[in-house]
Amino acid sequence: MRWDSLYVAGVGTWLPEPLPVAAAVIEGKVDEARVEELAYKSVLVADELSPPEMAVRAADVAIGRAGIPRDEYSVVLHNTSWYQGHPMWPSGSYVGRHSVGAHVPCFEIQQRCNGALGSIELAGAHLASGISTGSAALLTTGDRFVAPAIDRWHCHPQSAVADGGTAAVLSAVGGFARVVATSTAVDNTLEQVNRGLRPFSELPPDPAEPFEYTSRYREYVAGPGGGDAAEQLKKVLITACETVLSDAGIGIDDVAVLVIPAVGAGRLSRVLGVPVERTSWDFAASTGHLASGGDQIAGFANLLETGSVSPGDHVMLFGGGGGYTCTAAVLQINEVPDW
Repeated sequence: MRWDSLYVAGVGTWLPEPLPVAAAVIEGKVDEARVEELAYKSVLVADELSPPEMAVRAADVAIGRAGIPRDEYSVVLHNTSWYQGHPMWPSGSYVGRHSVGAHVPCFEIQQRCNGALGSIELAGAHLASGISTGSAALLTTGDRFVAPAIDRWHCHPQSAVADGGTAAVLSAVGGFARVVATSTAVDNTLEQVNRGLRPFSELPPDPAEPFEYTSRYREYVAGPGGGDAAEQLKKVLITACETVLSDAGIGIDDVAVLVIPAVGAGRLSRVLGVPVERTSWDFAASTGHLASGGDQIAGFANLLETGSVSPGDHVMLFGGGGGYTCTAAVLQINEVPDW
């Protein structure tokens, strides 16, 4: 879809100190073979703050940078992948309350690693619908992966999951970057990649037993109908990419930087036909996988903060998450903010 009046007005992060992978090896958290497979330099590991608190801190940065009055915010979409600190608790409402106030509808989105990018379309549609008189939307992510309930180094087949909060402010009025187009491609048969062949359970997992879905993925791929999963996934990725480029009216060579998830050692760049040097992989390799779409917001913020883009540049944010959904967004830089 091509957007006429959707802008990025602010981005912000709250990221803990990175743990070098060499230190993680010495501490016995991961072995050298796994480190080589992941191709990370470090992974963000927090020893304080809940995920919603991280999201609020990131939101404070993004809101301050956007400079939009809080009464102009019409929706908050908080994206999560893991436990938020309390069971059956609306973490999105906490984020909204402590960032833009008590007046704004707040929703928690659990579309896993595609949450934040998918939320661009949801927020854009909300702002264009006239449901609210507000002109701005706040998108946040927040996750913290604490042992023994989850082993960050081995729970995902192609990544180590990282802690942190990110935020972006979208505006229907103006901003430093314009959302030119977005596209979401879907194949819901791939939800079973995360479920495997196991029956549904009646209770949550025992937190003393580390959660992982690598074995579920392997079960599905080895089972009936699972052998085509890799090709199905590739089709979804390529469809999202080709559609957003067509809607934006540009080619892949016109994309100055491709902001990709911190998974698969950056191999997504090859699937999309972009040299890894033109992607955000170098930054992603220093953070680990900020699930819920944090990779893309943090990666975009890093481009701006390091002066790695110029006015007129097209930047593609590219994400995907269990389900399987994949969202691509083409942005054009109007100006590089002085942050």
